[in-house]
Amino acid sequence: MASLFDEIDASSQAVTEEVFGEAVRIEPRVASQYTERATDPTRPAKDVVAVVSFGIASDNFIGQRTGVRIDTSSKIALRTAEVWMSAASYAALGYEVQKQDAVVMTDQAGQPVYSVSRVTPDAGGVTLILTGET
Repeated sequence: MASLFDEIDASSQAVTEEVFGEAVRIEPRVASQYTERATDPTRPAKDVVAVVSFGIASDNFIGQRTGVRIDTSSKIALRTAEVWMSAASYAALGYEVQKQDAVVMTDQAGQPVYSVSRVTPDAGGVTLILTGET
């Protein structure tokens, strides 16, 4: 039997997806080190509602260093992308999302296909950390 807290958590997750969610397609793939990624025939592609988050970050790329002298230093601009799914939405997929599965933002025209680089379960659902594909 679900506790009152579990019921409140599930309803707040549903409201979060309803208010902030957008359509996302999960396209499972078979990944191998030496072959091109192919569609996984055992896990069908599914459309879900998830909360998408994009961010901007920067990082320093430092080259050769001799003592305190820096020969080269560059700043790299990064764009972060994450998808959060509620526990109920993730369970409705019927399978575990795996590293290198494809994620397509179907509500956002012109977005690249993203690849899952990490699946992170949290207390209220699952976060997919994404990298853009070229």
